[in-house]
Amino acid sequence: MDVVIEQIKKALRAKAKPLSPKKLEWARRIVGQDFNPLGLKLAEVWKISRDVYKQNEDKVNYNQALKISEELLQCQYQEEKFAGVGFINNFRKEFDENTLQVFRSWIDKYCHNWAFCDSFCINVIGPFLGKNLKLVFKVEPWAKDKNLWVQRASLVAVLKIARLLKPNYIFKRATPFIQTKEPYLQKAVGWLLKESAKWHQGAVVKFLLKWKHSTPRLILRYACEKLPEDDKKEILK
Repeated sequence: MDVVIEQIKKALRAKAKPLSPKKLEWARRIVGQDFNPLGLKLAEVWKISRDVYKQNEDKVNYNQALKISEELLQCQYQEEKFAGVGFINNFRKEFDENTLQVFRSWIDKYCHNWAFCDSFCINVIGPFLGKNLKLVFKVEPWAKDKNLWVQRASLVAVLKIARLLKPNYIFKRATPFIQTKEPYLQKAVGWLLKESAKWHQGAVVKFLLKWKHSTPRLILRYACEKLPEDDKKEILK
């Protein structure tokens, strides 16, 4: 396992493009002060994870991959953490209900910014749930977790499968946060409602009108972004 980890780290460092102090300062304002990048794009990181997986496909099983990924999640650089997520995704056919609990624990222990949370949810957890809709309810308890990023993950994990879910279920997921004062959760709620509105516009508009006087304006602004102008004006006025 150590060999695989070193192969990934070496490949990442070979393609590293350190940010200038000015760009790093800007990135940390956006992502968070703990953001420590090598300067690679996510697609590059995932390709490296995939290439190393292919090189070791006959030597690493699912349980070993979990350990490799968790080691990478504890590394210094953001891309190493993303590589951990990318590596385990090569074993997605073996994911099950227990894998979701592993993922929750990883977010709890190793996630420190929205960029990692969202990438993990959108690229790994969401697609798994999309193919296993009967397990969507398993991430509902995450909404009550003490960890901010686990709470955000409870929303972002279903973001890209909103079209597969009934609007009332989306509202059930959004309602616990509809009056939250935490900006990272406000943005996630608004984002989820905006995504749902692509397929259930009327229901989302009705939901937003119901809450317009008691929900933070940031949620309304995010949720209204793609709505027709008349609906947007009615919700935001």
